[in-house]
Amino acid sequence: MSPRHIARALGLAVAWAASAAAAGPHVVTVHALDDRFDAPERIPSGPTAFAFLNKGWQSHRMRVLALPPGLDPQTLAEALAQGGALPLGVSALGGTLAERAEGEASVILALEPGPHALVCDLTGQGAHAGRALVHPLEVLRYDAATLPPNDLEIRLGDAEIAAPLVVAPGPHALRVENDGTRPHALAIARLRHGRGLGQAREWLRGEPGPAPMIRVAGTAPLSPGRAILLAFTLPVGDYVVYAPTEESESTRAEEALVRALAVRAEKLD
Repeated sequence: MSPRHIARALGLAVAWAASAAAAGPHVVTVHALDDRFDAPERIPSGPTAFAFLNKGWQSHRMRVLALPPGLDPQTLAEALAQGGALPLGVSALGGTLAERAEGEASVILALEPGPHALVCDLTGQGAHAGRALVHPLEVLRYDAATLPPNDLEIRLGDAEIAAPLVVAPGPHALRVENDGTRPHALAIARLRHGRGLGQAREWLRGEPGPAPMIRVAGTAPLSPGRAILLAFTLPVGDYVVYAPTEESESTRAEEALVRALAVRAEKLD
C-alpha cells in the first residue's frame, strides 16, 4: 500500500474509533481488483470496520454475505452471476460501493462466527464481466485461536517461562500465551554490551543502579488462558525475556520468571 493509502486507512481508523469507540471494531482492509479481492481469509468475530479501496479500473462493490455451512464458493459465484434471489441460507449483511478507480469507502458490521464471503456482483463489464467476484472469509470466534499465524511462541506460567533459547535475527510474529492461574505480562529486553543474564536477574530483583538492558518489546498483562500476537524485528544480540510487574522501562520482574534469549545469524536446526 502506498504512503497515501496508508494515511487514508489511518484516517478511516481514526474516524471509526471516534464513531464506534464503545464497539472497538476490528479493522480489515479490502482491495478490489478487477479480477479478485485482496483481503484476509480469516478474521475475528465482533464489530468489524471494513476499509474498501478500489484498485481496479471499473466500479466495484463489496457485499458481505453470511453463508450456510458447506456452500461452495463457485456455486455462490454462479448464483450471483445469474442475478435474482440469494441461494438458500445466505444472509446479506450489507456492504459498500467504490464507484471509480482509487475510490474508497468504509463500513462497520457486526459479524458472528461462521463462514462468510466478500462478493462483488457488478458483472456488466470489465475483467469479471458475466461472473461475480467471491472471496471466502471465515469469521472465527474471538479467542486465542483466532490469532494470525506465528513463528515463535512464549508461554507464561506461574513459576516459569517456556521460551526458545536461540532464534534467528529478523522479523518475527511472537505468540504470547498465559498458561498460569493469575495475570502475567511479557517483556523482551536487549542486554547492554558486556552485561549478562546474572546482572539482569539481580537488577530485576531490585539491585540499584542503571538497567543492564534496554526493553524492546512487551505486552500488557494477560488474564489466564489469554494470548496475544507481537510483531517485531530482533537484531543479532543477547536478550532476556521476563514477566514484568509494572509497565515501565524500570520494570522489576516476578521472582524466577527470567530467561535468556540469544539471537544468532547462524542456521538453526
